[in-house]
Formats: sequence, structure tokens, C-alpha cells
Amino acid sequence: MEVMKRSQRIHATWAMVAVLCLILGIVIGQSLSKRAATGIVLDGNACDARCTRVIDGDTIVVSVNGVTEKVRLLGIDAPEPRRHARLPEQAKKLGVTEEAVLALGNRATDKMISLVQGKRVNLVFPQREVSRDSFGRLLCYVEVDGVDVGERMLLFGLATLYETKHPRGKKYAIVRSTEQRTKTAF
Repeated sequence: MEVMKRSQRIHATWAMVAVLCLILGIVIGQSLSKRAATGIVLDGNACDARCTRVIDGDTIVVSVNGVTEKVRLLGIDAPEPRRHARLPEQAKKLGVTEEAVLALGNRATDKMISLVQGKRVNLVFPQREVSRDSFGRLLCYVEVDGVDVGERMLLFGLATLYETKHPRGKKYAIVRSTEQRTKTAF
């Protein structure tokens, strides 16, 4: 009887060890696969990258540790430089023609090119973790030499606030309201 209890305890102990090893393996495996899939290792809440291409005034392509990623700048929205389904709605909202919105989209894209194209950029993730939008783009702030690119786009009147529920939202709103008082803007 005592031999059976001892045998049952040994089996139960080994079963618990096996379950713990399985759980640990899953956790480590998920962590490694996420890191390998993104190529992004954060230093605090940021990582260095190189901008390889500008898509438009609020979306760029970067290379991070040899991995190509699309980045959507957090907190701003710039007009598209090409025709799209929401163009008539945007033009009506702004009280301008569709051509005027497209022209502004081209100006925003050109400004983004001058700010980041071919440069080393710092991707800043406010929650200290890599986050993505529904299109798989990285969502973060972009800085060049310590200068916030999204803030610059607002200052130049080439972007509007996308949302204010992020760490720089209040600052962006102040920049945007100051810019609106000083010149005609998007």
C-alpha cells in the first residue's frame, strides 16, 4: 500500500514537471517567434531603423535589423496623394475640391520624403511594446535626430490629428491649434 502511494507521488511529480516544462517551452517559443517575426528589439520603448521609402504623409517603410516594415505614424492623418474611396468625403469635409485634397496629399508626401527618406529614424512605441494596426503596420512615433516627425507634419499644416488618446495627444492638439491660428492648414 505504501509502495503504491509512493509510486503515485513520483508519477504525479513527474507529470507536474512535464506540464511546467511544456508551459515554459510555449512561453519561450512565443516570445522568440514574435521577436524573429518582427526583427524588432526595443531598447526601452524605442528602436533604431532606416527609412527606405515614403508611401504618403503618414506612412513610411523602414528597415529594422534587415526586416522591412511598414510604419503608420501614431496620432496624425495626412491626405492621400492618390484617388481613393473616401476622397469625395474628405473634400466635402474640408470644403475644397478633390484635386485640392490630392495636391495637399502630394505636398504632405513630399514633406515626409524630405524629413525621413534614407535617414536613420527612431521608432518610439508609447506602451513599451510593438503594436500594429489592422493592416499589420507598426504604430509608433517617428523621430529623426530627436525631432518628432508627426509634430512637424502638424506644424507644417500637412496633417490633422488622427486621435488624441495617446501619450503625445495633448501636445499634438496644442501644436495643431497653434498652427491653425497662424496659417491656412489642412
